[in-house]
Amino acid sequence: MTPRQAEELLSHLKLKARGLDELHERVRLSGSAWTRDQLELFLLCARGVTRDSTGAFHAIAASADDDLGAAIVEAVRSFAGKPVPAAQVRARLPQHF
Repeated sequence: MTPRQAEELLSHLKLKARGLDELHERVRLSGSAWTRDQLELFLLCARGVTRDSTGAFHAIAASADDDLGAAIVEAVRSFAGKPVPAAQVRARLPQHF
């Protein structure tokens, strides 16, 4: 599964809880060769994803801390691996941070 496929899957889980079989079918149709077991392991390890008593997985909506973390990662990546001072990273963060 590619990172993009994983993001789409997790976004989908924020809308509605889904069973593992349904999720595996969705991942398979997106072109992934992951097995059901691999997908289950991914979901069990993914941040913000839980399994309820019926076995369905769902993801909680991102918090402000998660949004900030994602923005920091994006800002750091924009420097293409060059070391830069924290002030320059901060300058590339969206204004609401």
